Amino acid sequence: MQESVRKARIDGIEETYLLRRKKVKRLSLRVLPDQSLLVTSPLRLPVWEIERFLASSGDFIRRARKKNEASGKGAAPRLFAEGEKIAILGADRTVRLQKGAHPSVSDTGDLLLFTLPDPGDAEARRRLFAAWEKKAFLPRITRIAQEIYPLFAPYGVPFPAIRTRRMTSRWGSCQPQKRIVTFNDRLLEAPPEAVEYVVIHEFAHFLAPNHSPVFHRYMDRFCPDWRERKKLLNQSVVIDG
Repeated sequence: MQESVRKARIDGIEETYLLRRKKVKRLSLRVLPDQSLLVTSPLRLPVWEIERFLASSGDFIRRARKKNEASGKGAAPRLFAEGEKIAILGADRTVRLQKGAHPSVSDTGDLLLFTLPDPGDAEARRRLFAAWEKKAFLPRITRIAQEIYPLFAPYGVPFPAIRTRRMTSRWGSCQPQKRIVTFNDRLLEAPPEAVEYVVIHEFAHFLAPNHSPVFHRYMDRFCPDWRERKKLLNQSVVIDG
């Protein structure tokens, strides 16, 4: 898969969009919860065809953004600007920007310190945070999974391989036969009790691979307040690409 950030004129306005090239047969356009645009394209499709497609999509984009606003999902995009607050497992960090040759993000417990050659480049800050988030989340979710695991060990559930990736429609996935559990790295921005709910949910799939009444009985047993935690999760972080 190849990704790049590009610009196109739509209804006379220059819009930024994320172009994702992959092995697909046709173009598709999504308006993400932060109102940004994601275009998925066949690998070799010319850019001029992509931009012609975007130029004809103004009505769709307006309708989708209006729907996001009506549903409460049209939150302003995060800019990772100086002084902005970013939640890390339920605790706010304040963004600080500094100029430096080697891009990095450092979490001091109070601050998220962004170092970039051009701190004023919002798109570079977004990409840098996404890369840092994936790396920073794995040890944290592994620790939480290890804390939850004793609930399931007496049932013969093996401790799985823990993986993370950015997901567009799920918080996690479980592959019982492969003993793999994958978590959406956006969970780094959720409160700990919400993250624990997702871990319990995925571990419960080792005992019930679908969302049957049996699965929900396990959820009630291991996490009696899982419905409240699920609601908290969906109020705290919006899934996007």
